[in-house]
Amino acid sequence: MTFENQNAAKQQGKVEPSTSNDRPEIHLLTESERSERIKAVSFATASLNQSGFEVTEAMRLLGERYINGEIELNEFVATAMK
Repeated sequence: MTFENQNAAKQQGKVEPSTSNDRPEIHLLTESERSERIKAVSFATASLNQSGFEVTEAMRLLGERYINGEIELNEFVATAMK
């Protein structure tokens, strides 16, 4: 997602998944780091579901980006909070 797309998404109150043309650089993760990210996203998803909130497709894709090392935790949380 480009800076302009992020601003547009923020203004619209939506989380937009990245397209293949503007994929960020993927950070190489160890299996341990990837496993911890999977656990964190699974926990957050379960917590939201138990609280009665729906996890949207855009949020699921955002979680995948975090798990795959495309974004860091601070960007994941900031984007999820928009």
